Amino acid sequence: MKLKSALVSTLSALILISTSAFADERPVAPKSLVEETATLCKEYAKEDGVAEEELAKYLLSCVNDELEEQGYQPLETLEE
Repeated sequence: MKLKSALVSTLSALILISTSAFADERPVAPKSLVEETATLCKEYAKEDGVAEEELAKYLLSCVNDELEEQGYQPLETLEE
């Protein structure tokens, strides 16, 4: 049982490392693109009727989806 647990832990660590390495290889999106994308996502939020308390989470997810589609690194936060 300990071997299985160690194997799972090792595989999890390798997946995390490989995912992090992949993210680092992608370029950081230019600030102008992030701003344009955030504006577009705000329009989507309005159309979707996103509640104010959910807006920040929605916008970050939306912007990251758009950036990742274009081959850029995702953001950890959106600067206002």
